[in-house]
Amino acid sequence: VFPSVRKAVECAVTIHTRVATHNEDALEDERFKLRIGIHLGEVQHDETRIYGTGVNVAARVQPFALPGGICISDDVYRHVERSIPQSITSIGVQTLKNISRQYELYRVITGYEDATQDVGAVEDTTSPGTEVSAVPAKPSGELDEIKEKILSEIGKWSEKSRSGGDSDRDGTGAQVGSKVFGLVEHIMDR
Repeated sequence: VFPSVRKAVECAVTIHTRVATHNEDALEDERFKLRIGIHLGEVQHDETRIYGTGVNVAARVQPFALPGGICISDDVYRHVERSIPQSITSIGVQTLKNISRQYELYRVITGYEDATQDVGAVEDTTSPGTEVSAVPAKPSGELDEIKEKILSEIGKWSEKSRSGGDSDRDGTGAQVGSKVFGLVEHIMDR
């Protein structure tokens, strides 16, 4: 959670810069790239986590980012389009899993993206070397689909725990669900 949308995007760019610096000196099996999704929306806080529609949309935007890149929703784009130095490119209106509204999504160009992972980009023959998103972008890879299914199930289980279902009266199930959610994301994104 950030005090401003611009600060969230600046932080994401900084994270990619630091990961790239790490990767320069790291052994091959210690290198990694992240995908970051950013959305502007309402969230709820409890003692151990932040959750809500704003978090859910950001999580669904994230797979549309290239490894080493940032994907933002149209709500974020409207706030940062003229206030950050990075280029921003639209990847079109997208359907986000388990989200009823469609969003136009944008990629913030970090310079660290792995463009070979972009299943939605096609070569623009009018200007050499330029890519345009003429085909709707899709979250990359079969592992992203598996991760989404796992995270969706954890979210349902965690929500059931918070609402008093099962025997989780002290909230520990929701805490465990939150930790498992983070662990699954970490493992699946490596």
